[in-house]
Amino acid sequence: MDHSFSSFATWVAKWTGSQWAFLVAAFLVLVGLLTTDMATTNLVISIVTLLMVLVLQNTENRHSAALHVKLDEVVRVDPEARDDLRGVESRPEREIRELTRDDEDAPFEGAPEVAVCHVCGETFPTQEELSKHLIEAHEGVPSNGSPARDPAATAPTADD
Repeated sequence: MDHSFSSFATWVAKWTGSQWAFLVAAFLVLVGLLTTDMATTNLVISIVTLLMVLVLQNTENRHSAALHVKLDEVVRVDPEARDDLRGVESRPEREIRELTRDDEDAPFEGAPEVAVCHVCGETFPTQEELSKHLIEAHEGVPSNGSPARDPAATAPTADD
């Protein structure tokens, strides 16, 4: 029973997300408004809406559960991941907010500093190495990509 409802819910979710479903629904609402009284049309629309919410919620619950299983597997196999985050979706909202705040306040450890050359796109582990690369490979082009200016070349001379 559970598998057949899941298959049905998935099919309904896919079909109702299409443009044809919208056109059919708009046509049926228009026909209902023209052929029956307003109370009957409202009742039918309300019942169909409730059923659609339940079917779509079932589909969303399964997708969410599958995503959490996949993420828990990634956390389990990554040696630098925090094991206390596995299954966090089942904790109270207050704990999840605290974990989020903890993550925002802590610097990301283990991530190397990366500097990118805006001229050629090459990456370097430090800003110092990028500066050395710019001088050697691009004749002193600064990291913002604009050409370096030689102050002696732009200084006014006595002839000016």
